[in-house]
Amino acid sequence: MAAQHKVALRIKLQLRFDAMKRIHACLLLCLLLCAGLKGQSPVFQVYLVGDAGDDDLTGETLDTLQSQLLKHPNSAVVFLGDNCYRHFPFLYRGFDSSRATRARVQSQLQLLDHYEGSVFFVPGNHDWWNEWNFSRGQRGLVMEEHFIDARLAANPHIANPSSVFLPAGGGPGPVAVSLDSGRVCLICMDTNWLIMAGSQHRAAKASGQGNILFQQQLAAFAHRLDSLMTEASKDHRQILCVAHHPLFSAGSMAATPAHPGLMRRMKMSYLGYPAERQMSHTIDSVLQKFPGTIYASGHVHALQYYHRHGVYYIISGSGSKTLKEKGPDQFTGNEALVIWKEQGFFEIRFTSPSPDILLFRDSGKVQCPVVVPCGSLKTKQ
Repeated sequence: MAAQHKVALRIKLQLRFDAMKRIHACLLLCLLLCAGLKGQSPVFQVYLVGDAGDDDLTGETLDTLQSQLLKHPNSAVVFLGDNCYRHFPFLYRGFDSSRATRARVQSQLQLLDHYEGSVFFVPGNHDWWNEWNFSRGQRGLVMEEHFIDARLAANPHIANPSSVFLPAGGGPGPVAVSLDSGRVCLICMDTNWLIMAGSQHRAAKASGQGNILFQQQLAAFAHRLDSLMTEASKDHRQILCVAHHPLFSAGSMAATPAHPGLMRRMKMSYLGYPAERQMSHTIDSVLQKFPGTIYASGHVHALQYYHRHGVYYIISGSGSKTLKEKGPDQFTGNEALVIWKEQGFFEIRFTSPSPDILLFRDSGKVQCPVVVPCGSLKTKQ
């Protein structure tokens, strides 16, 4: 009996010991998981809104954007040009430091009052006053740049109070900025500068010299862009290029009106304008060398997404204005998505191996994940 009692006791102790080992293993696993989760950074997000300069007060779309920014401080927001429209007396102009134009820019700046992420503005054709003459257009552009820089330099919350308006000083860029601790490379460029350069040399084209000079400027720009993207690619960084003009688009803006009486400044706003076609081809030829790149723009007052040759193209140009085209207000297919007549903005979540792209439509009230690369929508209220 004593021997049996000892055996039973030994078995009982062994069972207790085995149970304690399992508990310790589970606790160790939990600690390791918690440590791993604690070391992970939250997903970095970039919000893209363009052509937001038409409202004197912060509208519903920007109010919705503000709520997203305050929820997600580990992020950046990019205003994609046409940051101010001057309604009277010249519809084509932009910021002129008048009370009306200050209010239109301020309607965007005030949503950043308590935002802790990074902020960027790129110039559009209205910010250049739709000029083809550099010296005249630069006056309005520099006024706007100084106004935005001064206001945001006084903002104690944003992450980059000193490098906001890019490219700075009326230059074409491209300019690279490191985000998310070096994991994302943001490249800012001024596409309107390139279009103006092509238009300015128009008078010399009869001799061929104007076009040669423009080709040299495009080649130098493409070389800088390629160098920046090559460096980012070597470091395995995700690349986001931002500018005002799309490289292509659906709708009537893709062509150039042939009416002989149409002013040059109006023709320059169409994607089919010769200088713009050359610029788009040059930039796109560089982008396609780096699959996975995102190119985001505004200009066309719509919400569009495309996936071509491994590159993601986003048009977020309805921050304060919309455009109605013939045909349906929305269509998807062939790795494309087009929505007319709705204000909104895009969000990019930099996940691996491909980004998550979200569309905020109906003035931002409806959030729809974009199924990449096909472009279909998964509605989420």
